Amino acid sequence: MVGFETVEAELLSLEKYSARALANMLTEEAALNFDSCDTRAQRALLLAEIPLVELSLKNGAASEFDSHMHALEVRTQQILRCAPRDAFAWLVAFNLRIIHGQLDDRTFQFLDMSFDNSPNEAWIAIRRSLAAMPFADRAPSIIRVKVAIDFGLLIRNGYFEEAARSYLAASDPMRATLTIELEKTTQVQQKRMLYALENLPQSNRSPRTN
Repeated sequence: MVGFETVEAELLSLEKYSARALANMLTEEAALNFDSCDTRAQRALLLAEIPLVELSLKNGAASEFDSHMHALEVRTQQILRCAPRDAFAWLVAFNLRIIHGQLDDRTFQFLDMSFDNSPNEAWIAIRRSLAAMPFADRAPSIIRVKVAIDFGLLIRNGYFEEAARSYLAASDPMRATLTIELEKTTQVQQKRMLYALENLPQSNRSPRTN
């Protein structure tokens, strides 16, 4: 098996694994017999599990979806017990509550924990921006500010396509806030962001919710 550290690095850099490779990774002996407080390993397995949740939902495979969801919940709880400041685990916890239809104050508290524990971490900002943007209008004002700051962080770090996808998932009022954040970046960054918006492939556009 590829080492967990290597897997984590590749998944964090958005390297694509096939569904079969991800499933095999989750069932190998090393994945079944490790210290539950090995946060690096747990994070790698979370990153492997998430695409399988999305795939099973897309395919209507209810039993597989339930199984992967349960695994995500258990791993997330284990990480937070051992590393309560793990920003990625808090983001997954936020996503899990969204999937369960729990859009309430507690859900946004989980998102806030992710913000507070990952200052200037672009790899988390990419995932958090895409996850949070469709729900930003219903979030407390301080969360909306943090969502906008994440958006600006993506632009400043050169993630123009990811920022464009987030922008397109936002409501009109939220887009006005994002535009203010965009205006704080350099002219070169603004031009590259506008280019990304105009040239984003249709398949990469996030659905917009209003």
